[in-house]
Amino acid sequence: MRRALVAVVLLPLVTSCGDRDGAPSRPAPRPQTVALVDDARGPAPAVPGAKRGGTVTALIENEFEHLDPGRTYVARAQSVNLLLQRTLTAYRRTPAGQLELVGDLATDTGRPSPDRRVWTYTLRDGLRFEDGTPIRSGDVAYAIARSFSPALADGPTWLQNWLGENGAGVSPLPPGVRVPDDRTIVFEFPRPQPDLPFAVTLGNTTPVPKDRDTGAGYDLRPVATGPYRIESYRPGERLTLVRNPHWDPRSDPVRHDHPDRFVVEFGQSAGEATERVLSGERTTVSLEQVPPEMLAAVADNRAIAQHATVGSTPYVGYLKINVARVTDLAVRRALNCAMDRDGYLSATGGRALSEPATTLLPRNVVGFRAYNAYDCGPAGDPSRARKMLGGRTVALRFGYRDSGRGPAVAAFLERSLAAAGFDLELVPIPPNRYYSTIGTRDNGLDVYIATWSADWPSGAAVIPALVDGRTIAAKGNSNTSYLDDPVVDAEIDRIRAIDDLAEAGREWSRLDERLMRDIAPVVPVFYDRTCALNGLGVDGLYLHEVLGVTSLTTAFVT
Repeated sequence: MRRALVAVVLLPLVTSCGDRDGAPSRPAPRPQTVALVDDARGPAPAVPGAKRGGTVTALIENEFEHLDPGRTYVARAQSVNLLLQRTLTAYRRTPAGQLELVGDLATDTGRPSPDRRVWTYTLRDGLRFEDGTPIRSGDVAYAIARSFSPALADGPTWLQNWLGENGAGVSPLPPGVRVPDDRTIVFEFPRPQPDLPFAVTLGNTTPVPKDRDTGAGYDLRPVATGPYRIESYRPGERLTLVRNPHWDPRSDPVRHDHPDRFVVEFGQSAGEATERVLSGERTTVSLEQVPPEMLAAVADNRAIAQHATVGSTPYVGYLKINVARVTDLAVRRALNCAMDRDGYLSATGGRALSEPATTLLPRNVVGFRAYNAYDCGPAGDPSRARKMLGGRTVALRFGYRDSGRGPAVAAFLERSLAAAGFDLELVPIPPNRYYSTIGTRDNGLDVYIATWSADWPSGAAVIPALVDGRTIAAKGNSNTSYLDDPVVDAEIDRIRAIDDLAEAGREWSRLDERLMRDIAPVVPVFYDRTCALNGLGVDGLYLHEVLGVTSLTTAFVT
Protein backbone atom coordinates (compact mmCIF):
# COMPACT_ATOMS: atom_id res chain seq x y z
CA MET A 1 0.00 0.00 0.00
CA ARG A 2 1.29 3.45 -0.91
CA ARG A 3 0.22 5.72 1.92
CA ALA A 4 1.33 8.97 0.29
CA LEU A 5 3.53 10.62 -2.25
CA VAL A 6 5.40 12.75 0.21
CA ALA A 7 7.71 14.89 -1.87
CA VAL A 8 8.14 16.39 -5.28
CA VAL A 9 11.59 17.69 -6.04
CA LEU A 10 13.27 18.94 -9.18
CA LEU A 11 16.86 17.85 -9.69
CA PRO A 12 18.75 18.27 -12.95
CA LEU A 13 19.92 14.82 -13.96
CA VAL A 14 23.22 14.23 -15.70
CA THR A 15 23.47 11.47 -18.27
CA SER A 16 27.25 11.15 -18.45
CA CYS A 17 30.34 12.52 -16.76
CA GLY A 18 31.00 15.22 -19.30
CA ASP A 19 31.53 16.44 -22.81
CA ARG A 20 35.05 16.81 -24.19
CA ASP A 21 35.39 20.25 -22.53
CA GLY A 22 34.43 18.85 -19.14
CA ALA A 23 30.96 20.36 -19.04
CA PRO A 24 28.30 17.92 -17.87
CA SER A 25 25.57 16.70 -20.17
CA ARG A 26 22.42 18.04 -18.52
CA PRO A 27 18.88 17.46 -19.77
CA ALA A 28 15.94 19.34 -18.32
CA PRO A 29 15.02 18.64 -14.70
CA ARG A 30 12.47 15.95 -14.03
CA PRO A 31 10.15 15.47 -11.06
CA GLN A 32 11.15 12.93 -8.41
CA THR A 33 8.68 11.61 -5.88
CA VAL A 34 9.16 9.62 -2.69
CA ALA A 35 6.37 7.22 -1.84
CA LEU A 36 5.72 5.71 1.60
CA VAL A 37 5.02 2.04 0.94
CA ASP A 38 3.58 0.11 3.88
CA ASP A 39 3.27 -3.37 2.40
CA ALA A 40 6.81 -3.94 1.06
CA ARG A 41 7.98 -7.51 1.51
CA GLY A 42 11.22 -9.34 0.91
CA PRO A 43 13.03 -10.34 -1.10
CA ALA A 44 14.02 -7.07 -2.76
CA PRO A 45 12.84 -6.52 -6.34
CA ALA A 46 14.93 -8.53 -8.81
CA VAL A 47 17.67 -6.63 -10.62
CA PRO A 48 17.63 -7.28 -14.40
CA GLY A 49 20.64 -9.33 -15.48
CA ALA A 50 21.96 -9.81 -11.95
CA LYS A 51 24.05 -12.85 -11.11
CA ARG A 52 25.81 -14.07 -8.00
CA GLY A 53 29.55 -14.25 -7.45
CA GLY A 54 32.68 -12.18 -7.80
CA THR A 55 34.29 -9.38 -5.81
CA VAL A 56 33.56 -5.65 -6.03
CA THR A 57 36.35 -3.29 -4.96
CA ALA A 58 35.33 0.19 -3.77
CA LEU A 59 37.94 2.98 -3.62
CA ILE A 60 37.76 5.76 -1.02
CA GLU A 61 40.26 8.50 -0.19
CA ASN A 62 39.78 9.00 3.55
CA GLU A 63 39.32 6.28 6.13
CA PHE A 64 35.95 6.17 7.84
CA GLU A 65 35.72 8.15 11.06
CA HIS A 66 33.20 5.55 12.23
CA LEU A 67 31.80 2.13 11.36
CA ASP A 68 29.59 2.02 14.46
CA PRO A 69 26.20 2.47 12.74
CA GLY A 70 24.98 4.87 15.42
CA ARG A 71 27.97 7.13 14.80
CA THR A 72 28.17 6.83 11.01
CA TYR A 73 27.03 10.09 9.43
CA VAL A 74 29.22 10.60 6.35
CA ALA A 75 27.69 9.53 3.04
CA ARG A 76 30.40 7.15 1.78
CA ALA A 77 30.49 5.34 5.11
CA GLN A 78 26.68 5.27 5.16
CA SER A 79 26.62 3.73 1.68
CA VAL A 80 28.98 0.94 2.76
CA ASN A 81 27.04 0.50 6.00
CA LEU A 82 23.89 -0.26 3.98
CA LEU A 83 25.59 -3.56 3.10
CA LEU A 84 26.31 -4.33 6.76
CA GLN A 85 23.34 -2.96 8.63
CA ARG A 86 19.60 -2.52 8.59
CA THR A 87 17.37 0.17 10.11
CA LEU A 88 13.68 0.46 10.98
CA THR A 89 12.90 1.95 7.56
CA ALA A 90 14.95 2.36 4.38
CA TYR A 91 14.84 3.76 0.86
CA ARG A 92 14.75 1.60 -2.23
CA ARG A 93 14.54 2.30 -5.92
CA THR A 94 12.06 0.35 -8.02
CA PRO A 95 13.00 -1.06 -11.46
CA ALA A 96 11.08 1.91 -12.93
CA GLY A 97 13.28 4.36 -11.03
CA GLN A 98 10.71 5.34 -8.38
CA LEU A 99 12.17 6.19 -4.95
CA GLU A 100 10.25 4.52 -2.13
CA LEU A 101 10.44 4.58 1.65
CA VAL A 102 9.65 1.13 3.04
CA GLY A 103 9.80 -0.79 6.27
CA ASP A 104 13.23 -2.43 6.62
CA LEU A 105 13.55 -4.11 10.00
CA ALA A 106 9.97 -2.98 10.54
CA THR A 107 6.94 -4.32 8.73
CA ASP A 108 5.89 -0.84 7.58
CA THR A 109 6.92 2.82 7.79
CA GLY A 110 5.26 3.27 11.19
CA ARG A 111 1.77 3.52 12.65
CA PRO A 112 1.15 6.99 14.10
CA SER A 113 -1.40 8.29 16.55
CA PRO A 114 -3.72 10.97 15.09
CA ASP A 115 -1.55 13.76 16.52
CA ARG A 116 1.73 12.14 15.30
CA ARG A 117 3.15 12.11 18.85
CA VAL A 118 3.09 8.32 19.27
CA TRP A 119 4.53 5.95 16.68
CA THR A 120 4.51 2.15 16.77
CA TYR A 121 6.78 -0.20 14.82
CA THR A 122 6.61 -4.00 14.59
CA LEU A 123 9.73 -5.96 13.64
CA ARG A 124 9.63 -8.52 10.83
CA ASP A 125 9.92 -12.24 11.43
CA GLY A 126 13.25 -13.98 10.88
CA LEU A 127 15.61 -11.13 11.82
CA ARG A 128 19.00 -12.24 13.17
CA PHE A 129 22.41 -10.84 13.99
CA GLU A 130 25.40 -12.30 12.15
CA ASP A 131 25.93 -14.88 14.94
CA GLY A 132 22.38 -16.19 14.56
CA THR A 133 21.00 -14.47 17.67
CA PRO A 134 17.43 -13.19 17.11
CA ILE A 135 17.05 -9.42 16.79
CA ARG A 136 14.56 -8.07 19.32
CA SER A 137 12.94 -4.68 19.75
CA GLY A 138 15.05 -4.18 22.88
CA ASP A 139 18.17 -4.28 20.70
CA VAL A 140 16.81 -1.36 18.65
CA ALA A 141 15.88 0.54 21.81
CA TYR A 142 19.35 -0.06 23.26
CA ALA A 143 20.96 1.23 20.07
CA ILE A 144 18.96 4.45 20.36
CA ALA A 145 19.74 4.73 24.08
CA ARG A 146 23.50 4.44 23.55
CA SER A 147 23.36 7.24 20.97
CA PHE A 148 22.50 9.62 23.83
CA SER A 149 26.00 9.22 25.29
CA PRO A 150 28.45 12.07 24.53
CA ALA A 151 31.17 9.41 24.46
CA LEU A 152 29.51 7.95 21.34
CA ALA A 153 28.96 11.22 19.46
CA ASP A 154 29.13 12.24 15.77
CA GLY A 155 26.05 10.33 14.56
CA PRO A 156 22.53 11.57 13.77
CA THR A 157 20.76 13.30 16.65
CA TRP A 158 17.16 13.64 15.46
CA LEU A 159 15.78 11.01 17.83
CA GLN A 160 17.79 12.21 20.80
CA ASN A 161 16.62 15.78 20.28
CA TRP A 162 13.00 14.79 19.74
CA LEU A 163 12.87 12.38 22.69
CA GLY A 164 14.77 14.38 25.29
CA GLU A 165 18.06 15.87 26.35
CA ASN A 166 21.32 14.07 25.69
CA GLY A 167 22.37 11.94 28.66
CA ALA A 168 25.77 11.15 30.08
CA GLY A 169 25.47 7.37 30.13
CA VAL A 170 23.86 4.42 28.38
CA SER A 171 20.67 2.82 29.65
CA PRO A 172 18.64 -0.07 28.17
CA LEU A 173 15.79 2.28 27.24
CA PRO A 174 15.97 5.89 26.08
CA PRO A 175 13.37 8.39 27.32
CA GLY A 176 10.06 8.10 25.50
CA VAL A 177 10.65 4.59 24.14
CA ARG A 178 8.77 1.43 25.19
CA VAL A 179 9.19 -2.19 24.12
CA PRO A 180 5.92 -3.96 25.03
CA ASP A 181 7.26 -7.21 23.58
CA ASP A 182 10.20 -8.56 21.58
CA ARG A 183 8.79 -7.39 18.24
CA THR A 184 7.28 -4.00 19.14
CA ILE A 185 8.88 -0.63 19.77
CA VAL A 186 6.84 2.47 20.63
CA PHE A 187 8.03 6.08 20.45
CA GLU A 188 6.23 8.71 22.55
CA PHE A 189 7.28 12.28 21.77
CA PRO A 190 6.47 15.52 23.60
CA ARG A 191 5.63 17.15 20.24
CA PRO A 192 4.24 15.86 16.92
CA GLN A 193 6.91 14.28 14.72
CA PRO A 194 5.42 13.74 11.25
CA ASP A 195 8.89 13.11 9.78
CA LEU A 196 9.72 10.11 11.98
CA PRO A 197 9.45 7.48 9.17
CA PHE A 198 12.35 9.25 7.45
CA ALA A 199 14.43 9.79 10.60
CA VAL A 200 14.46 6.08 11.44
CA THR A 201 16.29 5.30 8.19
CA LEU A 202 19.41 6.50 10.02
CA GLY A 203 21.98 4.30 11.70
CA ASN A 204 21.01 4.85 15.32
CA THR A 205 18.03 2.53 14.75
CA THR A 206 20.36 -0.31 13.73
CA PRO A 207 20.11 -2.95 16.49
CA VAL A 208 23.10 -3.33 18.81
CA PRO A 209 23.38 -6.42 21.07
CA LYS A 210 24.17 -5.06 24.53
CA ASP A 211 26.51 -7.93 25.37
CA ARG A 212 28.60 -7.19 22.25
CA ASP A 213 28.77 -3.41 22.76
CA THR A 214 32.37 -2.32 23.30
CA GLY A 215 31.65 1.41 23.45
CA ALA A 216 34.12 3.39 21.35
CA GLY A 217 35.65 0.08 20.25
CA TYR A 218 32.42 -0.90 18.49
CA ASP A 219 33.70 1.19 15.57
CA LEU A 220 36.18 -1.58 14.80
CA ARG A 221 33.79 -4.54 14.82
CA PRO A 222 30.08 -3.73 14.70
CA VAL A 223 27.79 -6.76 14.61
CA ALA A 224 26.13 -7.09 11.20
CA THR A 225 22.39 -7.23 10.55
CA GLY A 226 22.50 -6.88 6.75
CA PRO A 227 23.57 -9.17 3.88
CA TYR A 228 27.29 -8.79 4.61
CA ARG A 229 29.51 -9.00 7.68
CA ILE A 230 33.06 -7.84 8.35
CA GLU A 231 35.69 -10.46 7.54
CA SER A 232 38.63 -8.15 8.27
CA TYR A 233 39.23 -4.46 8.91
CA ARG A 234 42.50 -2.55 8.94
CA PRO A 235 41.50 1.10 9.52
CA GLY A 236 42.96 3.40 6.91
CA GLU A 237 43.89 0.46 4.67
CA ARG A 238 41.20 -2.09 3.86
CA LEU A 239 37.76 -3.33 4.87
CA THR A 240 36.62 -6.73 3.57
CA LEU A 241 32.97 -7.78 3.68
CA VAL A 242 31.68 -11.30 3.06
CA ARG A 243 28.17 -12.71 3.05
CA ASN A 244 26.30 -12.87 6.34
CA PRO A 245 24.90 -16.43 6.55
CA HIS A 246 22.16 -15.38 8.99
CA TRP A 247 20.70 -12.64 6.78
CA ASP A 248 17.41 -13.81 5.30
CA PRO A 249 16.57 -12.16 1.95
CA ARG A 250 12.90 -13.00 2.55
CA SER A 251 12.92 -10.45 5.37
CA ASP A 252 14.65 -7.68 3.39
CA PRO A 253 12.78 -5.64 0.74
CA VAL A 254 15.81 -3.43 -0.04
CA ARG A 255 19.11 -5.32 -0.38
CA HIS A 256 20.69 -8.12 -2.36
CA ASP A 257 23.87 -10.15 -1.74
CA HIS A 258 24.96 -10.67 -5.35
CA PRO A 259 28.79 -10.38 -4.99
CA ASP A 260 30.67 -12.88 -2.85
CA ARG A 261 32.51 -10.03 -1.20
CA PHE A 262 33.17 -6.30 -1.18
CA VAL A 263 36.66 -4.92 -0.58
CA VAL A 264 36.91 -1.25 0.43
CA GLU A 265 40.36 0.25 -0.14
CA PHE A 266 41.20 3.47 1.69
CA GLY A 267 43.89 6.02 0.87
CA GLN A 268 43.02 6.23 -2.83
CA SER A 269 43.00 9.84 -3.98
CA ALA A 270 40.24 10.88 -6.36
CA GLY A 271 42.75 10.92 -9.20
CA GLU A 272 44.15 7.50 -8.36
CA ALA A 273 40.68 6.00 -8.04
CA THR A 274 39.59 7.52 -11.35
CA GLU A 275 42.74 6.32 -13.12
CA ARG A 276 42.29 2.76 -11.86
CA VAL A 277 38.83 2.55 -13.40
CA LEU A 278 39.95 4.26 -16.61
CA SER A 279 42.86 1.81 -16.90
CA GLY A 280 40.46 -1.12 -17.08
CA GLU A 281 39.82 -2.44 -13.56
CA ARG A 282 36.46 -3.91 -14.47
CA THR A 283 35.14 -4.73 -11.00
CA THR A 284 36.36 -1.56 -9.29
CA VAL A 285 34.04 1.26 -8.21
CA SER A 286 35.27 4.72 -7.24
CA LEU A 287 33.28 6.46 -4.52
CA GLU A 288 35.27 9.65 -5.16
CA GLN A 289 34.48 12.52 -7.53
CA VAL A 290 36.35 12.59 -10.82
CA PRO A 291 38.93 15.40 -10.49
CA PRO A 292 38.10 18.28 -12.84
CA GLU A 293 41.38 17.92 -14.71
CA MET A 294 40.38 14.33 -15.62
CA LEU A 295 36.86 15.07 -16.91
CA ALA A 296 38.05 15.40 -20.51
CA ALA A 297 39.82 12.03 -20.32
CA VAL A 298 36.65 10.48 -18.96
CA ALA A 299 34.59 12.01 -21.75
CA ASP A 300 36.99 10.46 -24.28
CA ASN A 301 36.13 7.01 -22.91
CA ARG A 302 32.49 6.95 -23.90
CA ALA A 303 31.74 3.53 -22.39
CA ILE A 304 33.13 4.53 -18.99
CA ALA A 305 31.48 7.98 -19.08
CA GLN A 306 28.06 6.48 -19.72
CA HIS A 307 28.54 3.85 -16.98
CA ALA A 308 29.40 6.42 -14.30
CA THR A 309 27.36 7.48 -11.29
CA VAL A 310 26.27 11.00 -12.17
CA GLY A 311 23.75 13.60 -11.09
CA SER A 312 22.92 16.42 -8.72
CA THR A 313 23.20 15.51 -5.07
CA PRO A 314 21.34 16.84 -2.02
CA TYR A 315 24.50 18.45 -0.62
CA VAL A 316 25.06 22.15 -0.04
CA GLY A 317 28.52 23.41 0.87
CA TYR A 318 28.86 26.28 3.33
CA LEU A 319 31.47 28.40 4.95
CA LYS A 320 30.17 27.84 8.49
CA ILE A 321 30.54 30.82 10.84
CA ASN A 322 30.95 30.10 14.54
CA VAL A 323 28.56 32.79 15.80
CA ALA A 324 29.57 32.11 19.41
CA ARG A 325 32.95 33.60 18.44
CA VAL A 326 32.04 35.79 15.45
CA THR A 327 29.37 37.81 17.26
CA ASP A 328 29.33 40.87 14.98
CA LEU A 329 26.50 40.56 12.41
CA ALA A 330 28.28 43.04 10.13
CA VAL A 331 31.25 40.67 9.93
CA ARG A 332 29.04 37.72 9.04
CA ARG A 333 27.22 39.73 6.37
CA ALA A 334 30.53 40.95 4.97
CA LEU A 335 31.74 37.37 4.65
CA ASN A 336 28.65 36.60 2.56
CA CYS A 337 29.31 39.58 0.32
CA ALA A 338 33.02 38.87 -0.02
CA MET A 339 32.68 35.20 -1.01
CA ASP A 340 34.00 34.57 -4.52
CA ARG A 341 31.91 31.54 -5.43
CA ASP A 342 33.21 31.38 -8.98
CA GLY A 343 36.78 31.29 -7.71
CA TYR A 344 35.91 28.71 -5.08
CA LEU A 345 34.32 26.46 -7.70
CA SER A 346 37.37 26.83 -9.93
CA ALA A 347 39.58 25.76 -7.02
CA THR A 348 37.44 22.69 -6.36
CA GLY A 349 36.45 21.48 -9.81
CA GLY A 350 34.48 24.11 -11.67
CA ARG A 351 30.82 24.15 -12.59
CA ALA A 352 30.96 20.64 -13.97
CA LEU A 353 30.87 19.39 -10.37
CA SER A 354 29.00 22.14 -8.52
CA GLU A 355 27.01 25.34 -8.90
CA PRO A 356 27.04 28.57 -6.85
CA ALA A 357 24.65 28.43 -3.88
CA THR A 358 22.90 31.26 -2.07
CA THR A 359 20.46 29.37 0.19
CA LEU A 360 20.65 27.27 3.33
CA LEU A 361 18.27 24.69 1.88
CA PRO A 362 19.25 22.27 -0.89
CA ARG A 363 17.23 22.32 -4.07
CA ASN A 364 15.74 18.86 -3.57
CA VAL A 365 13.56 19.72 -0.58
CA VAL A 366 9.83 20.33 -0.77
CA GLY A 367 9.03 24.03 -1.10
CA PHE A 368 12.52 25.14 -2.16
CA ARG A 369 12.61 28.75 -3.30
CA ALA A 370 15.71 30.42 -4.72
CA TYR A 371 16.81 33.80 -3.36
CA ASN A 372 20.01 35.78 -2.82
CA ALA A 373 20.15 37.71 0.45
CA TYR A 374 23.48 39.37 -0.44
CA ASP A 375 23.52 40.09 -4.14
CA CYS A 376 27.23 40.74 -4.46
CA GLY A 377 27.71 38.73 -7.65
CA PRO A 378 29.13 35.25 -8.25
CA ALA A 379 32.69 36.57 -7.79
CA GLY A 380 31.83 38.51 -4.62
CA ASP A 381 32.27 42.23 -4.06
CA PRO A 382 35.36 42.88 -1.88
CA SER A 383 34.93 46.66 -1.99
CA ARG A 384 31.36 46.49 -0.74
CA ALA A 385 32.33 43.93 1.89
CA ARG A 386 35.15 46.18 3.12
CA LYS A 387 32.66 49.02 3.53
CA MET A 388 30.40 46.70 5.53
CA LEU A 389 33.38 46.17 7.85
CA GLY A 390 33.93 49.91 8.15
CA GLY A 391 37.43 49.54 6.78
CA ARG A 392 38.51 47.26 9.62
CA THR A 393 40.80 44.27 9.28
CA VAL A 394 39.12 41.26 10.90
CA ALA A 395 41.25 38.30 12.00
CA LEU A 396 39.61 34.85 11.76
CA ARG A 397 40.85 31.31 12.45
CA PHE A 398 39.95 29.08 9.49
CA GLY A 399 40.01 25.32 10.08
CA TYR A 400 40.47 23.23 6.94
CA ARG A 401 40.71 19.54 6.03
CA ASP A 402 44.37 18.76 5.50
CA SER A 403 43.88 16.44 2.52
CA GLY A 404 42.68 16.47 -1.08
CA ARG A 405 41.70 19.95 -2.17
CA GLY A 406 41.49 21.24 1.39
CA PRO A 407 44.86 23.07 1.33
CA ALA A 408 44.07 24.64 -2.06
CA VAL A 409 40.69 25.84 -0.77
CA ALA A 410 42.35 27.30 2.31
CA ALA A 411 44.93 29.16 0.23
CA PHE A 412 42.24 30.47 -2.10
CA LEU A 413 40.04 31.76 0.72
CA GLU A 414 42.99 33.33 2.51
CA ARG A 415 43.87 35.24 -0.64
CA SER A 416 40.37 36.19 -1.83
CA LEU A 417 38.97 37.25 1.54
CA ALA A 418 42.04 39.38 2.24
CA ALA A 419 40.83 41.77 -0.46
CA ALA A 420 37.75 42.48 1.68
CA GLY A 421 39.69 43.01 4.91
CA PHE A 422 39.77 39.51 6.40
CA ASP A 423 43.01 38.10 7.80
CA LEU A 424 42.68 34.30 7.90
CA GLU A 425 44.88 32.17 10.12
CA LEU A 426 44.93 28.74 8.49
CA VAL A 427 44.52 25.78 10.88
CA PRO A 428 44.99 22.31 9.30
CA ILE A 429 42.84 19.45 10.64
CA PRO A 430 43.60 15.75 9.96
CA PRO A 431 40.93 14.41 7.58
CA ASN A 432 39.85 11.56 9.84
CA ARG A 433 39.16 14.06 12.65
CA TYR A 434 37.73 16.92 10.64
CA TYR A 435 34.03 16.66 11.46
CA SER A 436 34.64 15.60 15.06
CA THR A 437 36.86 18.68 15.46
CA ILE A 438 34.47 21.26 14.04
CA GLY A 439 31.62 19.45 15.81
CA THR A 440 33.22 20.15 19.20
CA ARG A 441 31.58 23.17 20.81
CA ASP A 442 34.81 24.75 22.07
CA ASN A 443 36.77 24.15 18.88
CA GLY A 444 38.72 27.43 18.93
CA LEU A 445 37.85 28.13 15.28
CA ASP A 446 35.88 30.95 13.65
CA VAL A 447 35.08 29.59 10.19
CA TYR A 448 35.33 26.27 8.35
CA ILE A 449 33.88 24.55 5.31
CA ALA A 450 31.16 21.96 5.90
CA THR A 451 28.55 20.32 3.74
CA TRP A 452 25.08 19.23 4.71
CA SER A 453 22.70 16.91 2.95
CA ALA A 454 19.05 16.67 3.87
CA ASP A 455 18.57 13.31 5.58
CA TRP A 456 15.19 13.32 3.83
CA PRO A 457 13.72 15.79 1.29
CA SER A 458 12.35 18.33 3.76
CA GLY A 459 13.53 21.52 5.41
CA ALA A 460 12.86 19.68 8.67
CA ALA A 461 15.99 17.64 7.91
CA VAL A 462 18.15 20.71 7.31
CA ILE A 463 17.32 23.86 9.25
CA PRO A 464 16.93 22.30 12.73
CA ALA A 465 20.19 20.40 12.24
CA LEU A 466 22.04 23.55 11.23
CA VAL A 467 20.66 26.19 13.63
CA ASP A 468 18.58 24.72 16.50
CA GLY A 469 20.40 25.90 19.63
CA ARG A 470 18.81 23.25 21.83
CA THR A 471 20.79 20.56 20.03
CA ILE A 472 24.18 21.97 20.98
CA ALA A 473 26.23 19.52 23.04
CA ALA A 474 29.88 19.34 24.03
CA LYS A 475 30.68 17.17 20.99
CA GLY A 476 29.09 15.71 17.89
CA ASN A 477 27.27 18.85 16.77
CA SER A 478 25.73 19.44 13.36
CA ASN A 479 24.86 23.01 14.40
CA THR A 480 28.49 23.95 13.87
CA SER A 481 27.53 27.61 13.61
CA TYR A 482 26.65 27.22 17.31
CA LEU A 483 23.65 29.50 16.85
CA ASP A 484 21.53 29.52 20.02
CA ASP A 485 18.52 31.79 19.45
CA PRO A 486 15.22 31.08 21.27
CA VAL A 487 13.25 32.95 18.60
CA VAL A 488 14.65 30.68 15.89
CA ASP A 489 14.01 27.61 18.03
CA ALA A 490 10.37 28.60 18.55
CA GLU A 491 9.88 29.06 14.81
CA ILE A 492 11.37 25.62 14.20
CA ASP A 493 8.83 24.12 16.61
CA ARG A 494 5.97 25.94 14.89
CA ILE A 495 6.88 24.68 11.44
CA ARG A 496 7.62 21.14 12.63
CA ALA A 497 4.05 20.85 13.90
CA ILE A 498 2.61 21.49 10.41
CA ASP A 499 1.34 18.15 9.11
CA ASP A 500 0.90 19.26 5.49
CA LEU A 501 4.25 18.73 3.77
CA ALA A 502 3.73 21.38 1.08
CA GLU A 503 2.73 24.06 3.60
CA ALA A 504 5.63 23.14 5.87
CA GLY A 505 7.97 23.33 2.88
CA ARG A 506 6.91 26.90 2.12
CA GLU A 507 7.46 27.87 5.76
CA TRP A 508 10.92 26.30 5.88
CA SER A 509 11.89 28.32 2.81
CA ARG A 510 10.66 31.54 4.41
CA LEU A 511 12.68 30.79 7.54
CA ASP A 512 15.71 30.00 5.37
CA GLU A 513 15.68 33.51 3.89
CA ARG A 514 15.04 35.22 7.24
CA LEU A 515 17.99 33.39 8.78
CA MET A 516 20.33 34.51 6.04
CA ARG A 517 19.14 38.13 6.03
CA ASP A 518 18.86 38.65 9.80
CA ILE A 519 21.53 36.37 11.30
CA ALA A 520 23.85 35.07 8.53
CA PRO A 521 25.12 31.99 10.39
CA VAL A 522 26.76 30.60 7.23
CA VAL A 523 27.91 31.57 3.77
CA PRO A 524 26.24 29.24 1.24
CA VAL A 525 28.89 28.39 -1.34
CA PHE A 526 27.87 25.55 -3.68
CA TYR A 527 25.19 23.05 -4.67
CA ASP A 528 26.90 19.75 -5.29
CA ARG A 529 26.95 17.43 -8.30
CA THR A 530 28.70 14.11 -8.58
CA CYS A 531 30.53 12.15 -11.23
CA ALA A 532 32.15 8.94 -9.99
CA LEU A 533 33.42 6.09 -12.17
CA ASN A 534 32.40 2.44 -12.13
CA GLY A 535 34.23 -0.43 -13.78
CA LEU A 536 32.47 -1.91 -16.79
CA GLY A 537 32.25 -5.28 -15.03
CA VAL A 538 29.97 -4.00 -12.26
CA ASP A 539 26.31 -3.25 -12.81
CA GLY A 540 23.26 -2.55 -10.66
CA LEU A 541 24.76 0.72 -9.39
CA TYR A 542 22.88 4.00 -9.09
CA LEU A 543 23.07 7.41 -7.42
CA HIS A 544 21.38 7.18 -4.03
CA GLU A 545 19.07 10.18 -4.17
CA VAL A 546 19.28 10.85 -0.43
CA LEU A 547 22.93 10.01 0.32
CA GLY A 548 24.19 11.57 -2.90
CA VAL A 549 26.75 8.79 -3.54
CA THR A 550 26.82 5.46 -5.37
CA SER A 551 24.52 2.84 -3.87
CA LEU A 552 26.03 -0.65 -3.64
CA THR A 553 23.00 -2.57 -2.35
CA THR A 554 21.96 -3.95 -5.75
CA ALA A 555 25.44 -4.21 -7.32
CA PHE A 556 26.54 -7.32 -9.18
CA VAL A 557 29.53 -8.52 -11.18
CA THR A 558 28.73 -9.13 -14.85
